[in-house]
Amino acid sequence: MIKYVDDKGKTKEGFGVNAGISAKTAVAEGSVGGGITIFGIRLGGRVMGSAASAGFSAKVTATSRRFAFGLSGALGLGAGFEVSIDWSGLKEKLSNWRKRRKQNAKLKDLKAGVKTGKSIEIEHKKEIIL
Repeated sequence: MIKYVDDKGKTKEGFGVNAGISAKTAVAEGSVGGGITIFGIRLGGRVMGSAASAGFSAKVTATSRRFAFGLSGALGLGAGFEVSIDWSGLKEKLSNWRKRRKQNAKLKDLKAGVKTGKSIEIEHKKEIIL
Protein backbone atom coordinates (compact mmCIF):
# COMPACT_ATOMS: atom_id res chain seq x y z
CA MET A 1 0.00 0.00 0.00
CA ILE A 2 1.22 3.48 -0.83
CA LYS A 3 0.00 6.86 0.32
CA TYR A 4 -0.41 9.72 -2.13
CA VAL A 5 -2.00 13.15 -2.24
CA ASP A 6 -4.79 13.59 -4.81
CA ASP A 7 -5.58 16.76 -6.79
CA LYS A 8 -7.89 18.00 -4.03
CA GLY A 9 -5.12 17.74 -1.40
CA LYS A 10 -6.53 14.64 0.34
CA THR A 11 -4.19 11.85 1.40
CA LYS A 12 -5.30 8.47 0.04
CA GLU A 13 -4.02 4.91 0.10
CA GLY A 14 -3.85 2.44 -2.77
CA PHE A 15 -1.84 -0.27 -4.45
CA GLY A 16 0.81 0.98 -6.83
CA VAL A 17 4.18 2.67 -7.19
CA ASN A 18 5.29 6.00 -5.80
CA ALA A 19 8.84 7.10 -6.71
CA GLY A 20 10.65 10.38 -6.61
CA ILE A 21 13.99 12.09 -6.33
CA SER A 22 14.65 15.60 -5.17
CA ALA A 23 17.54 17.88 -4.33
CA LYS A 24 16.31 21.43 -4.22
CA THR A 25 16.60 24.60 -2.18
CA ALA A 26 14.69 27.83 -2.69
CA VAL A 27 14.13 31.15 -0.96
CA ALA A 28 10.64 31.55 -2.46
CA GLU A 29 8.33 29.04 -4.13
CA GLY A 30 4.81 29.19 -5.51
CA SER A 31 2.39 27.08 -7.50
CA VAL A 32 -0.94 27.29 -9.28
CA GLY A 33 -3.04 24.27 -10.19
CA GLY A 34 -6.43 23.11 -11.28
CA GLY A 35 -8.28 20.41 -13.09
CA ILE A 36 -11.38 19.33 -14.89
CA THR A 37 -13.55 16.25 -14.50
CA ILE A 38 -15.12 14.73 -17.61
CA PHE A 39 -17.37 11.68 -17.20
CA GLY A 40 -15.63 10.65 -13.96
CA ILE A 41 -12.08 11.15 -15.24
CA ARG A 42 -10.23 13.99 -13.55
CA LEU A 43 -7.40 15.66 -15.46
CA GLY A 44 -5.26 17.83 -13.22
CA GLY A 45 -2.24 20.02 -13.61
CA ARG A 46 -0.03 22.36 -11.66
CA VAL A 47 2.77 24.75 -12.58
CA MET A 48 5.41 25.81 -10.10
CA GLY A 49 7.95 28.58 -9.92
CA SER A 50 10.78 29.49 -7.60
CA ALA A 51 13.23 32.35 -7.05
CA ALA A 52 16.75 32.30 -5.67
CA SER A 53 16.75 28.53 -6.01
CA ALA A 54 18.85 25.63 -7.22
CA GLY A 55 18.16 21.95 -7.74
CA PHE A 56 15.80 19.52 -9.42
CA SER A 57 13.02 17.10 -8.59
CA ALA A 58 11.09 14.36 -10.35
CA LYS A 59 8.24 12.14 -9.16
CA VAL A 60 5.91 9.46 -10.49
CA THR A 61 2.83 7.93 -8.87
CA ALA A 62 0.93 5.04 -10.47
CA THR A 63 -1.98 3.26 -8.80
CA SER A 64 -4.94 1.26 -10.03
CA ARG A 65 -6.98 4.50 -10.16
CA ARG A 66 -4.47 7.27 -10.80
CA PHE A 67 -1.31 8.24 -12.68
CA ALA A 68 0.72 11.38 -11.99
CA PHE A 69 4.15 12.69 -12.84
CA GLY A 70 6.05 15.90 -12.33
CA LEU A 71 9.38 17.55 -13.08
CA SER A 72 11.00 20.73 -11.88
CA GLY A 73 14.40 22.36 -12.09
CA ALA A 74 16.01 25.55 -10.92
CA LEU A 75 19.19 27.56 -11.14
CA GLY A 76 18.51 31.10 -9.94
CA LEU A 77 14.93 30.99 -11.21
CA GLY A 78 13.09 27.70 -11.42
CA ALA A 79 10.03 26.19 -13.00
CA GLY A 80 8.20 22.90 -12.93
CA PHE A 81 4.96 21.11 -13.71
CA GLU A 82 2.83 18.20 -12.53
CA VAL A 83 0.18 16.34 -14.53
CA SER A 84 -2.30 13.80 -13.17
CA ILE A 85 -5.10 11.59 -14.46
CA ASP A 86 -7.55 10.07 -11.96
CA TRP A 87 -10.21 7.67 -13.25
CA SER A 88 -11.62 6.53 -9.87
CA GLY A 89 -15.02 8.17 -10.58
CA LEU A 90 -15.47 6.50 -13.98
CA LYS A 91 -17.09 3.28 -12.68
CA GLU A 92 -19.82 5.18 -10.80
CA LYS A 93 -20.53 7.45 -13.79
CA LEU A 94 -20.88 4.45 -16.13
CA SER A 95 -23.21 2.70 -13.69
CA ASN A 96 -25.42 5.79 -13.37
CA TRP A 97 -25.42 6.26 -17.14
CA ARG A 98 -26.61 2.67 -17.69
CA LYS A 99 -29.41 3.13 -15.13
CA ARG A 100 -30.56 6.37 -16.78
CA ARG A 101 -30.46 4.69 -20.17
CA LYS A 102 -32.74 1.89 -18.93
CA GLN A 103 -35.13 4.40 -17.39
CA ASN A 104 -35.24 6.41 -20.62
CA ALA A 105 -35.99 3.25 -22.63
CA LYS A 106 -38.89 2.40 -20.28
CA LEU A 107 -40.20 5.94 -20.57
CA LYS A 108 -39.97 5.77 -24.36
CA ASP A 109 -41.94 2.48 -24.33
CA LEU A 110 -44.53 4.06 -22.06
CA LYS A 111 -44.97 7.02 -24.41
CA ALA A 112 -45.24 4.68 -27.39
CA GLY A 113 -47.87 2.60 -25.52
CA VAL A 114 -49.94 5.70 -24.73
CA LYS A 115 -49.95 6.73 -28.40
CA THR A 116 -50.99 3.28 -29.65
CA GLY A 117 -53.34 2.44 -26.78
CA LYS A 118 -51.31 -0.63 -25.71
CA SER A 119 -51.18 -1.71 -22.09
CA ILE A 120 -47.72 -1.52 -20.50
CA GLU A 121 -46.70 -2.56 -16.99
CA ILE A 122 -44.73 0.05 -15.12
CA GLU A 123 -42.27 -0.92 -12.42
CA HIS A 124 -42.29 1.55 -9.53
CA LYS A 125 -38.98 2.26 -7.79
CA LYS A 126 -38.14 4.85 -5.18
CA GLU A 127 -34.75 5.65 -6.65
CA ILE A 128 -33.65 8.99 -8.00
CA ILE A 129 -30.57 9.19 -10.19
CA LEU A 130 -29.05 12.55 -10.94
